[in-house]
Amino acid sequence: MTVESRLDQLLDSTQAYAPVEDAMAADRRKALADVRNGHAFLPPHEQLGLDPYAQARHDQMLEESYEQCRKITAHYAKTFYFGTEFFDEPKRKAVWAVYAWCRRTDDIVDKPRKDTTSLRDELADWTERLRLIWQVHLDATSAPQQMD
Repeated sequence: MTVESRLDQLLDSTQAYAPVEDAMAADRRKALADVRNGHAFLPPHEQLGLDPYAQARHDQMLEESYEQCRKITAHYAKTFYFGTEFFDEPKRKAVWAVYAWCRRTDDIVDKPRKDTTSLRDELADWTERLRLIWQVHLDATSAPQQMD
């Protein structure tokens, strides 16, 4: 029995949740399969490199996103947040972002619901958002480098 079919079976059962390890393993396998099958690549987005205003807006949005992640971490994990103050700034921001993502995932799974349909839909949406994040990352890192 595959992990995906086991996960479907768990979601269809009377349980209101699936073990997170199984769900994460299935998501990782799907993301890796997407990459191997070429479904994770889009044409390179060159606007940021050509338009300094677009780059500035991107940088501003990224900083705003890190600030939201910082607020989430500070609110929900006070001691953990304090510990991040010992990291350098790039690592601290990365840890805040990972914590905020994990916190959101945990909130989706732990939210009370009457049936598993909404859980399945929310997890599918969250999985798609994660896939798109990796897709953009792969596009950016796989774009051909120009020689000067």
